[in-house]
Amino acid sequence: MPERTGLMRVWGEAAGGERTLTKDLYDSFKEWCDAQGIEKPMSVRAFGDALRDRQILLAGRDAKGRKYRGPIRLKSELEMRAEAEAAELADRFARATEARSGAGGELGDNGSDAAVYELPADDEF
Repeated sequence: MPERTGLMRVWGEAAGGERTLTKDLYDSFKEWCDAQGIEKPMSVRAFGDALRDRQILLAGRDAKGRKYRGPIRLKSELEMRAEAEAAELADRFARATEARSGAGGELGDNGSDAAVYELPADDEF
């Protein structure tokens, strides 16, 4: 069973003083569970307890009585796309580096693509 650590998007100091509707957090968590193949996510009560254990506490209600929690916010679509693109680039770079080093490419002593040059002694300048 996959770990259930992805239920928070941005929380703690990184979220600043932001707060998010509890329903939106739980809906996002259920979407994440579905994407992970978890057929039976934790209950709303257990989810609230998990948030509380991580110091994401009740942060008031709006005029309609809906509960907020904070400090937490959901990442925007733009943030999630940027992270996915960065992960893809990192993965492509790792595969290219691995293929190059495995193919006998000339790499520096430290395994990087940096060329290794021998500098002349001080008296040769």
